[in-house]
Amino acid sequence: MSDPLPNLTPARIKARSEAAEQIAQCLTALREPAWIAVIGDWLGRYDGLERYLWPEHDPLVQVRDLLNHYIESGQPLEPEQFAGALADLRFCYCAARHDEGGARWDPLRDGAFGVWTRGRIVKAWETAEPWPSRDLIQTWLLIRFCRARTLAG
Repeated sequence: MSDPLPNLTPARIKARSEAAEQIAQCLTALREPAWIAVIGDWLGRYDGLERYLWPEHDPLVQVRDLLNHYIESGQPLEPEQFAGALADLRFCYCAARHDEGGARWDPLRDGAFGVWTRGRIVKAWETAEPWPSRDLIQTWLLIRFCRARTLAG
């Protein structure tokens, strides 16, 4: 069975790769390296979702753009505010469901989107609120950040 979703263009693949590198560079420049692994793990849960999103809503691009905003504005990365800003990014407003059985994807529980889909096309849609909730995403990020910062200690 062939995959009916279009492949990402080479330009989009390159843009995603560059954005991933720039995320780590930005966090290092902001003197917040403890966020690198946390954001890497979190973004990994959305891996594969980019095929359902417009390029400007790509998770890697959105996180990179948010970090560039922090650098350009000189604003420090306050953990609670930053985790909230991450949870407010447009890709967090995307939900997905398997057509057969109706299981709804939860990135914090189910892990990587691409694995969860099991190679099948799923129904994806934009929600009025982040999914899971903004508070859950923010808390999930903050717990992992505190743990990473403590271990780096």
